Amino acid sequence: MKTTKVAAAILIFIALGIGTIPTLGATSSDPAECGLKQEKFGELKSIRENPALDYAQATKQELELRKELLRETLGCITKEAADMKSKLDDVNTSDDAAKKIKVQLSRVIEDAIGYYGLQKTQIDNLGLQGSKDFSKNLLAWREGNYKPAAQLASNFIIWSENQNVFETASIRIDQVKRTVELLRVAKIDDYAKIQNLWTGIQGEFDGAARYNQRAEESILSFAPADESSELIKLSLRTLSDTYNKLFELMKTVSESIAH
Repeated sequence: MKTTKVAAAILIFIALGIGTIPTLGATSSDPAECGLKQEKFGELKSIRENPALDYAQATKQELELRKELLRETLGCITKEAADMKSKLDDVNTSDDAAKKIKVQLSRVIEDAIGYYGLQKTQIDNLGLQGSKDFSKNLLAWREGNYKPAAQLASNFIIWSENQNVFETASIRIDQVKRTVELLRVAKIDDYAKIQNLWTGIQGEFDGAARYNQRAEESILSFAPADESSELIKLSLRTLSDTYNKLFELMKTVSESIAH
């Protein structure tokens, strides 16, 4: 009877696929940056330093180049926002609170797309100083309005994707729990060591689950994105530690059976 139960335990460990750590989600919360290319700065400098151009010619060429750069930049950041909204809208969640913040963040990103479109219509009427002020104001608006929302939206997308990882881990933890109980009934050698390892695994997974829950709460409360980003990293790091301990448990069980 003991041999049969031990053999069953081995089969369960194999069936669980404990030897494979799930691919952990990304943790970056920074939206893509759209900036001026270095060669464009070189072109601006060349215009200013060209002795063949008088003041009016230099001003006209510089203004045309600045307008071109503004159009390129607005095109880039508009696409960036549209891509973010598309990814956000594709998030599938059954959690009512998560659904609500998904809608809220999507609307903020949509508003940003509308704002960028409106700004683009003003470029043709800009003068040289106006183009410089326009750039500064656009950057300030982006930093103060779009970027915080985009970072939070990115974290929400990452957190949502990670829930599959946690669901898989939870299933495996439940299966291992039953396996450990089976080993206890079978009175396997070194069970005390196995039980100690199992207690550690439970502690690690509970910690990962708490970090995961806190990340959700941080996002739902619209806390600064850095907070939820760090909590997501901690949840995945702790989950990775959980799987490392599962490896150790599997090794200990194998060695105990071998003896």
